Amino acid sequence: MPSGVSVTEPVSAAIAHTRRMLFPFDAAKWLTLGFVAWLAHWGEGGASSFQLPDPGGKGGGSGLGPAVEWVRDHLSTVMLVGLFALLVGIGVGALVTWVSSRAKLMFVHAIVRDEARVEEPWRRFRERGKDLFLARLVLGLIGLGFLLAGAGVMLVLAWPELERGTIGRGFAIAAIAGTSLLLVGMLPLAVVNALIEDFVVVAMYKFDEPVRPAFRRVRAGILRGNLGPIVLFYLMRFVIGIVLALITGVLTCLTCCFAALPYIGSVILLPVLVFDRAYVLFFVEQFGDEWRLFPRPETSAFDPGFAPP
Repeated sequence: MPSGVSVTEPVSAAIAHTRRMLFPFDAAKWLTLGFVAWLAHWGEGGASSFQLPDPGGKGGGSGLGPAVEWVRDHLSTVMLVGLFALLVGIGVGALVTWVSSRAKLMFVHAIVRDEARVEEPWRRFRERGKDLFLARLVLGLIGLGFLLAGAGVMLVLAWPELERGTIGRGFAIAAIAGTSLLLVGMLPLAVVNALIEDFVVVAMYKFDEPVRPAFRRVRAGILRGNLGPIVLFYLMRFVIGIVLALITGVLTCLTCCFAALPYIGSVILLPVLVFDRAYVLFFVEQFGDEWRLFPRPETSAFDPGFAPP
């Protein structure tokens, strides 16, 4: 590990900064910062899943037969409805990504500057937010392509058994093939998304540059030759994530699930959200003076790293 780079020291620094930002309690500041945090994390943290009917349950495996037969008889309708739902989903996802991309830069700005504003930062980060949006949109579409390809492979391979209303060896092979395709495509995308979220966004804010130059700067200034610290950083992020998830669960219970509501939850959980982002910022600062984000006690004026537009 390079000298001076630690994954534990930023924890105490982030805790101290979170305390300075949010306490004593200021309702107006919490409501404003909570709004920015909500926008920055809009569309994240949710989970959805589906389950196939249990072939061992009531009615046995034959219950799949009528459903498959209905789909086959109404295939054109199913395809049109599916295409419409897909297009609507892409549109909504693009809107959410556009808003959250600009808000991510706003949230970094709010934490570094220790200020709670919306209108001026929203205007300031218009261009950088658009750059980040386009990059995240492309990655999202690529991920959707792999998801559809994996689902298509599973459906094609499993279709004969589904028509017979059974789930057996063919279905297992289809599941393995589809899952393998998903893993091959999605794991690299997950790594790139993590690097963008944790480091590239910081570089875009600090140096006021688009995604590609920011990614090159991160690769040269942070990633190159620092595999060990980066791996330890993400291991620490994993541990911190577990702790924060437990805290979030406790607060959700104590507030009668109000912490699970949109925006309101971001206000209630604001210390968690600020700490989580501040930890990353303090970790990044260790890679040299050019990455310094927070003002030091000896400095009388704060240099944000670029001239405000």
